[in-house]
Amino acid sequence: MLQPKLKCHPSIEKLTGSSQLTTCRVISARVIGSHAELLGAYLRMPADARGSDAFASGGIAASLDLKTGRILAAKKKYEDETLTSHPRTQEPFGGVEVAYAKDAFTACRAVHDALAGIDELLVPVVGFDVAIAEDGYWFMEANCPCDVQFQKLGVPYGSDPTYVRCVQSYLAPLQSRSRIAVDPILRKPVASG
Repeated sequence: MLQPKLKCHPSIEKLTGSSQLTTCRVISARVIGSHAELLGAYLRMPADARGSDAFASGGIAASLDLKTGRILAAKKKYEDETLTSHPRTQEPFGGVEVAYAKDAFTACRAVHDALAGIDELLVPVVGFDVAIAEDGYWFMEANCPCDVQFQKLGVPYGSDPTYVRCVQSYLAPLQSRSRIAVDPILRKPVASG
């Protein structure tokens, strides 16, 4: 397989001080019979010279505004403090618009709808990893299902109304055939009447 070599977008390289390709995780949810909606998006970037953009490996995750593609807030895993600037470069995060983010958001919703056209029941929630390169956005992978445990800086996706409607739409057909219901937030079975 041949693949092009992607280069980090210059604005992100300036922000992070690293030429490593960074990715956005874009999470979409789809209620059965409707179009995909975005639950959230965040830019993953390296925090230091080690260069990993993985949040779990010490990278930084910055929540993105779903309308503008601008950075809202950023933090490192296991740290309560919200970062106002990149620890390596001291470049401020506030209001930085991530190149191609809005176009990537639109494309993620369209791809989620297309995946649902193959088998609607298999894709309630998708986590897209989208690289932000100098020449545009590139899909790296789609995670079905994806981990929705990442919090929108304090608000778990599991309590997001869009996520709850999505889960309920997939559980409703199952609940009608069973005396057991599943609480979508607690993710535990509860007795039903």
